[in-house]
Amino acid sequence: MAQRVLVRQVSVTSPKVHELITRLAPTEFVRSLQIEYASPLPRILHSLPRFSNLRHLDISFPGFSSIDDPALLALAPPTIESLRTANRAPVVVAFVAAWPTLRFLDATLRSAYNDTLPPPAKNAFYEIRWRVNPFADNDMSDFFWAANNSTLSLRILDLTKLPSVDLFDQFMQSHPHLHSLRLLLLPTEYIPSLSHLSSLLEFVVVDQLTPLLFHHLSPTIQHLSFCAPFPDNFIHSLSAYPDLRQLTIHEVESIPNDIIDYCKSRKIVIYTHPAQPPISPTTVRL
Repeated sequence: MAQRVLVRQVSVTSPKVHELITRLAPTEFVRSLQIEYASPLPRILHSLPRFSNLRHLDISFPGFSSIDDPALLALAPPTIESLRTANRAPVVVAFVAAWPTLRFLDATLRSAYNDTLPPPAKNAFYEIRWRVNPFADNDMSDFFWAANNSTLSLRILDLTKLPSVDLFDQFMQSHPHLHSLRLLLLPTEYIPSLSHLSSLLEFVVVDQLTPLLFHHLSPTIQHLSFCAPFPDNFIHSLSAYPDLRQLTIHEVESIPNDIIDYCKSRKIVIYTHPAQPPISPTTVRL
């Protein structure tokens, strides 16, 4: 007797995206759909109702500047919780506005949003990764629009560009329950705002640390990631973080022996990039 193959994840890289999706059966078991080819967006949206239990959608159409018929977005199943997309800002905003069930958003915006934004988003996001050109003229209004209803729910935030110091401070103050904050840069004037994050477990920055950071970083931190060199009095600063379990250090050539010994004594695992074997409490240093 023939058996049906229950497909839970589909990745389409062919230019005939619509035709392949139409022939795919059964689709009620598909939880994740990834479309990597720039096929006509309306045809893809017409196909989405077939995926009645879809949870994650990875869809990028860099050639589209907007969605001419927003009603097409309503065809998507109401089960979608996670979206990963790289698009122009109007398309990303249209996705978020049409799918209030989204709780996880990984968005790379290839342009700024220059029009009037729709009514504030209703999504209660748990995670937002908002990637824009850090050097572009962008006031981040589209980000604040997307995060409007996530004051109580947001736990993971990843930003490649910072808003003004005042807006950043207001956002941190209204989101004290963040567990993970990941930033591309952290200028000194932004550091005091971290004092609002009393539950922070992870802090990641693709930048060097300054001693000032440790006056404002919550003692709840478990993972700290940054770029070398090490700040002054680094070991003393780490003593304020009893739950610290992992250090990730970028652009590092060597780690001072006293830091290695201290981390071993506290069972703190050190990861380095460029990637090298982790320096763990059981690693023998010759």
